Amino acid sequence: MLSQIPFAYRRYKLRRLSNAILLVNSQRVSLNDDRFAEYKGVVHVHSFLGGHSSGTFSEIVDAAKANGLQFVIMTEHTERDFDTSAMTLRGMHAGVLFVNGNEVSTANDERLLVIPSDAAFANSATTQDVLNATASRRSLAIAAYPEEFKSWDASGMSGVEVFNVYSNARRINPCVAFFYVLWSRRTYPDLIFAL
Repeated sequence: MLSQIPFAYRRYKLRRLSNAILLVNSQRVSLNDDRFAEYKGVVHVHSFLGGHSSGTFSEIVDAAKANGLQFVIMTEHTERDFDTSAMTLRGMHAGVLFVNGNEVSTANDERLLVIPSDAAFANSATTQDVLNATASRRSLAIAAYPEEFKSWDASGMSGVEVFNVYSNARRINPCVAFFYVLWSRRTYPDLIFAL
């Protein structure tokens, strides 16, 4: 019985997080400003081309549609021998806009999401070099994995990744995660890796 206390406590924390999300969503106010439009989507998605995902294009399109997404930014890992950004999903699929990009690893071991991208970003350049190249091409460059990012003084970043499910998942002990999932998967499946 005592061994279950940490898992019960985590479920309690997930309930509090879920309630907080519901409260924030219920208090949301529309701007009613014709100058702005809201679009629901995700950034930093890999397919089977990305190296550590097994998702097929069909599965990704189906998941995007099932979750009511309007856009998905694909950020495949770069490869020297072929252009993964040209091979990934792009354009409209099942009413969802897919934009091709890459997760670029820099020479100083940092990662940037470059959107849109092409094979030119497959070489190892410094973070500032990649930012300069994206600026000259009018691409976006988003700092990925901010807990590992160090070049905050570099100029030309378009944004910073705020939440990454993979980062949270790799911090969890697999044995402990198994029990977390057993305790919370039915009630809070979308928040399993949130804490």
